[in-house]
Amino acid sequence: MKILLIVSAVLSNALITKAERFSYTPLPIQSGFPSSCTDFAMAYPGDTCESFAIKHHLAFFQFLAFNPQIGGPSGCPQNVAAWNWYCIGPNSGTRQPAPPKTTLLTTTVPYSAPPASTNPPPPPKTTTAKPLSAATQAPPPTAVASCQINDCFRAFKQAPPGLVRSSQSSWCTSILNANPPITEPSYTDFPDIPNLPAMQCAKLSMPAAPVMSSYCSCYTQGQMDMV
Repeated sequence: MKILLIVSAVLSNALITKAERFSYTPLPIQSGFPSSCTDFAMAYPGDTCESFAIKHHLAFFQFLAFNPQIGGPSGCPQNVAAWNWYCIGPNSGTRQPAPPKTTLLTTTVPYSAPPASTNPPPPPKTTTAKPLSAATQAPPPTAVASCQINDCFRAFKQAPPGLVRSSQSSWCTSILNANPPITEPSYTDFPDIPNLPAMQCAKLSMPAAPVMSSYCSCYTQGQMDMV
C-alpha cells in the first residue's frame, strides 16, 4: 500500500501541469461541464480553484468562466474534486497571438442604371425551411470513455456471463454514480474492487480512482464487447 501511495504521489507531481487534448470529453467530469471545451486537465488531491488556475496559467475568474459547473467563487474549493477533469480553455494548447489589424481599401465605381424594361420583373422566390421532426433531429453528443486495450482492459472483459458479470456490472454502476465521487488512489483500499481488475489494473502505476472510473464507463457502455 505504501509503495502504491508513493507511486501515486510521484505521478501526481509529474502530471500536475500537463494539459490533455481529446476528440471527446474524458471521464469523470461533474454535471454542467461545458461541451465546447477541447483542452482538459485533471485535478489532484489538495487542488483549489486558485492553485489549479496558477498551475495552468489561467486567471482565477478565467478558470471559473471555463468551468461553470463549479458554481463561481462560492463553489471554491469544495467543488474541485480530485481525479476529475476540468476545462482549461478551448484551444489552450495552440493559442496564437492575435493577427495584426488590416484595413481594406475600397474603390467606388460609378453606378450605371440598366436600360429601362417594359416588362415587370418576376416576384422573388421564397423558400420556407421546414423544422426537423423529433424523429429526424440528431441526438446530442455523449461523452465516451477512453479505454486502452491492455491487461486492465482484459481483466474487466474476462468476467464470465452469469453472477460474476452481473456483480461486476452492478459494482461499476455504483462507482460511476457515487456521490460524492470516489477519489481513493490506492487499489488495495478501493471499495469492493474485484480481485482480477485490482491485480491487473495496478500494473498501470496510475491512481485507482480515474482508472476504475474510465474502464467501468467502457464496461457498462458495452464497448468491451465490441473488441
